[in-house]
Amino acid sequence: MNNKVILTLKQSTPAFVGYYEPELVDRRYYIRPSSIKGIWRWFSRALISGVLYDLGYLRGTTNELVRVAKHEIYAISYLVGKVMGLGYVDTKGVRIENLSENEASRFVIKIDVIKKPRVSRTKSSSIIIRGKYIRLQRLGLLTLDRKFLEYFENGLFRLNLMKVRSYDKEGEELAVRSLLLSLALMGVGKGSRRGLGSLDIIEVRGMRIEHDLYKFLESTYELAKKVVNKYLKKFELKPNKLANLPPLPS
Repeated sequence: MNNKVILTLKQSTPAFVGYYEPELVDRRYYIRPSSIKGIWRWFSRALISGVLYDLGYLRGTTNELVRVAKHEIYAISYLVGKVMGLGYVDTKGVRIENLSENEASRFVIKIDVIKKPRVSRTKSSSIIIRGKYIRLQRLGLLTLDRKFLEYFENGLFRLNLMKVRSYDKEGEELAVRSLLLSLALMGVGKGSRRGLGSLDIIEVRGMRIEHDLYKFLESTYELAKKVVNKYLKKFELKPNKLANLPPLPS
């Protein structure tokens, strides 16, 4: 993996990302880096949590409700933030001996607009997609208390991902793979978990990946296991027999 990875992203469904006013579209950026970083961190936590669960190290604590234990939160936070490089703050409190491990994200995201998307607005649950009226229940809920809601579609974007420093090359490669998965399997903006704001990755430059999704998933999962096993001794985790569902999305 190079220090710079370039992704070409094509919109496959309309996006409702919002702006300084939630009803409007940001015609300068359309997709903000903060939106990408949000789904990236969410998916990275789910990826690491899933591996910890499969290995028997993620059980949570039970007090009427099953919750993630503090030592498990620390492990997930360290692996995602420090090892993968998405930004780390010591979750055990400010301790002088650990201040050197705190750091901002090692990745910088810049998004360029290759083809400006078409911006439209709606007052109801119906929008026009590729010349056809489509009714979306989620959109009906979003427009209940608004006069209108702007959205954009059919855009083409270039995402430039730059690594400004390095700590663990395998962890950082896992981070980039996690970004690819989050973009391929999730969306950006409102209704992103219901098919809105979906992006197709049509080109990847700066790293070699498998072109088959199943093989890419398998390779990413094996790399995640390798990274987790590498740092297991650092955490207060003990293997337990699997019984319940994981205590967080995994």
